[in-house]
Amino acid sequence: MLRWKKGFCTCVSDYWDSRKASSREDYLRMEPSEKYLFKYKGIYFYPDYLHIPNQELCPRGLKNRRLKVIYVSRNPKDVLVSFFHFSKTVITLEEIPDFNIFMERFLAGKVHSSSWLDHVRGWYDHRDEFSIFFLTYEEMIKDLRGVVLRICDFLGKELSEDDLDAVVKKATFENMKKDPRANYETMPGDLLEKDKGHFLRKGIYFYTDYVTPESIDSLEEFEIRDSDVFLITYPKSGTVWTQNILSLIFHEGHRDETEDIHVIDRVPWLEYNLNKLDYANRPSPRLFTTHLPYYLVPRGLKNKRVKVIYVARNPKDVLVSYFHFSKTVITPDNPPDFSIFMERFLAGEVLSSSWLDHVRGWYDHRDDFNILFLTYEEMKKDLRGAVLRICNFLGKELSEDDLDPVVKKATFENMKKDPRANYETRPGVPLEEKKCFLRKGTVGDWKNTMTVAQNERFEEVLKEKMKDLPFNYIWDNEEAI
Repeated sequence: MLRWKKGFCTCVSDYWDSRKASSREDYLRMEPSEKYLFKYKGIYFYPDYLHIPNQELCPRGLKNRRLKVIYVSRNPKDVLVSFFHFSKTVITLEEIPDFNIFMERFLAGKVHSSSWLDHVRGWYDHRDEFSIFFLTYEEMIKDLRGVVLRICDFLGKELSEDDLDAVVKKATFENMKKDPRANYETMPGDLLEKDKGHFLRKGIYFYTDYVTPESIDSLEEFEIRDSDVFLITYPKSGTVWTQNILSLIFHEGHRDETEDIHVIDRVPWLEYNLNKLDYANRPSPRLFTTHLPYYLVPRGLKNKRVKVIYVARNPKDVLVSYFHFSKTVITPDNPPDFSIFMERFLAGEVLSSSWLDHVRGWYDHRDDFNILFLTYEEMKKDLRGAVLRICNFLGKELSEDDLDPVVKKATFENMKKDPRANYETRPGVPLEEKKCFLRKGTVGDWKNTMTVAQNERFEEVLKEKMKDLPFNYIWDNEEAI
């Protein structure tokens, strides 16, 4: 804990020492723009909308002790991070691109609803004036059913087991995020800014330049053949690498270099059909690649005859690779700062959304599919063994003479030099000039990028939640989980 505090203080100190425009004290005296907030009795409000952020400003009648008041609080660190990302989504909030600046404004109470501490303390210190029930966000995450029962008890509402089950199921964050009645995405008033280069569809972010909400919805009815093979990954988890392996396994012309067909055309993207291929008339077996979560893939994948290969990777390496990738691919919101990108990644506010939700979703629903799980780390450690496992799963028998070129051409070094496999000469892939689509392809590169404080923050968010997943990742130099 002391090590983390030292690192945190150093980061803050270094940041403010580097400021040119004003000192820390000058900044804290600044007031938020009246365009975004106005101040009334010490509390900041939206000019266009109104909340009741303080017990002093709520209707007097609430103090009759017959009205029921439910107060939900949350770890202020998580509040800060969530508020930062929220401010980048809501049009009526001033967008502050730097997390450090936003944190200072949050600590000074110069945000909508003002001081977190004053808000929580105010309601708690005056609790005897209200009929009030206190809950925490953390309790709700830990035991949602128990919290629902406690709320019902406080409200005097009796629910049958069937009704209770329905409440708990629909109140999970995953289901609520997909429900247009609950996720605020269709609210009137143009409060949310949706056109920022990608859109949110059923909880997942997509590029707006390549797909539409309608095209994503239509994939559910995509006609599946029993011989189809689907490669599923979260971004930067070995997608292109495994695409190349599948192409080499299925296509002799790729192995012996007699055909000059790009991997992106051999194993094309389901949701991003960049080259307008005619999927319906492709010969069998068709190979597809997708970053879709389990609940957005075609229904036919659940016939348990279609072969699904899921490749996962250490999320720390995914994060670092994703950050560099975001600076290579032309998008409207490339983040210049790794710390900012890490917070977006942890909050699931990147393309394909939450890494944990993606991996857990596919793993928890593995019995619904005919699926083979692989990890990037296994493939790096024993590429030949991984290729054999893939062949065995697919029912493909390769002779030793065929297997050798697959393994040789599938090494990262050879693939990076192969214009058919490295994505660098392919139309439709929006790369910055003179930048490589494939970077290092190593295991453990996160150690060269993440600070001690960033590593501890990352583990604080994800490590505990991953304990029941079967993937063995090295979290530090000494411990494997």
